[in-house]
Amino acid sequence: MILIADSGSTKCDWVYCKSNGDIIDKYKTEGINPNFISKKELLSLLTNSRLTSIKEKVKKLYFFGAGCSNNYNKKKLNTGLCSFFLDAEVLVKHDLEAAAYATYNNKPCITCILGTGSNTCFFDGTKLRQETPSLGFVLGDEASGNYFGKKILQSFYYKSLPEILKKEFTQYFNTNSNELLLNLYKSNKPNFYLASFFPFIIKNKKHKFINNIILKGINLFFENHIKKYDNYTSVPINFVGSVAFYLKDEIKEVGKKHHCNINSFIQSPIKNLVKFITNEANTTFL
Repeated sequence: MILIADSGSTKCDWVYCKSNGDIIDKYKTEGINPNFISKKELLSLLTNSRLTSIKEKVKKLYFFGAGCSNNYNKKKLNTGLCSFFLDAEVLVKHDLEAAAYATYNNKPCITCILGTGSNTCFFDGTKLRQETPSLGFVLGDEASGNYFGKKILQSFYYKSLPEILKKEFTQYFNTNSNELLLNLYKSNKPNFYLASFFPFIIKNKKHKFINNIILKGINLFFENHIKKYDNYTSVPINFVGSVAFYLKDEIKEVGKKHHCNINSFIQSPIKNLVKFITNEANTTFL
């Protein structure tokens, strides 16, 4: 049996299926990013999930994850997964590859991830390439959940948030600045913490102040990433992730200004990813 996982920093979707793509069961766990999780924490997470019921039945595991862009992190995660799925052949790949495979429709395209973090690539059906790297929540991640979380926190503490939004913000969140700093600099998942403020952005996205933050963030993403591809105006541009899904109208608005062909939005790529992986014609990619 095959197990396929697509993980961001916030959540991980797992699909247990036959080699022909017939789905047997689906699972959800917290996100698994090797930058923020130890082997011990990974094993604890898996042991306390429903995946324990199938761990001995899995013969092949395809794991696509955020933070899995380099060999060190891939090896780290592979070691942890192999310690749990003892009878499985484990293949660890970057979540950007999952996004590219899930959105590919027999035409070269640019694929973008907008979730807890952000990233882009160009996939022509054979090769995947990036023009600009993802610099993470400290230096990059424009238009991501943690980017917008950072912006709303700055607006609140710098006292630029309109009063009506300020009142609502204090009702939903702990605004003690000491707690904020602890969560940012002492927690294991500061990017996850920042992204936890994104629902406030969505709830108030029609407010002029919030809408301006959203459009500026998306425009930065286009300028710093999408427009670095020479063919950005001539190929379809696809988006994957919850942030992209909830901001599709705003993305289309900004994309139109940059003369882009905004094509599809997928909140979670796992369903399309299963089809891609279990299609024998695609085995060369894996």
